[in-house]
Amino acid sequence: MILLDTDIIIALLKGESNAVLKIEKFSEDKIQLCTSSINAFEILSSIGHEKISEQVLSALKSLKILEFDFDCAQKTAEICAHLKTSNKSEIHRVMTASSAIVNGCTLVTRETRNYEGIPNLKIETW
Repeated sequence: MILLDTDIIIALLKGESNAVLKIEKFSEDKIQLCTSSINAFEILSSIGHEKISEQVLSALKSLKILEFDFDCAQKTAEICAHLKTSNKSEIHRVMTASSAIVNGCTLVTRETRNYEGIPNLKIETW
């Protein structure tokens, strides 16, 4: 299963060709796509409630949304201890990484530097 990071979902919504091609390839290969509830929140909150379009809602609803559960919370705590961070500006990235690891997903992102040093995280760039 592929977990789409916020950056590729936003690029898809904007119609960026490299993001569209990447998703088309996953579809051809019949790979299930998902995102985390953390990423869904990040997208929805960045847009603002009044401006959330049907396109955005449709895009998010077309994906399996992985919930941030206790296992993810535990993995997040482990990663924060490993990275020696509790920086609130970085925690949503660690939570997304935890969702990918716990659910056996590969994280697809262009922002690989945001995930450096996280053990057992599989990343694919686009």
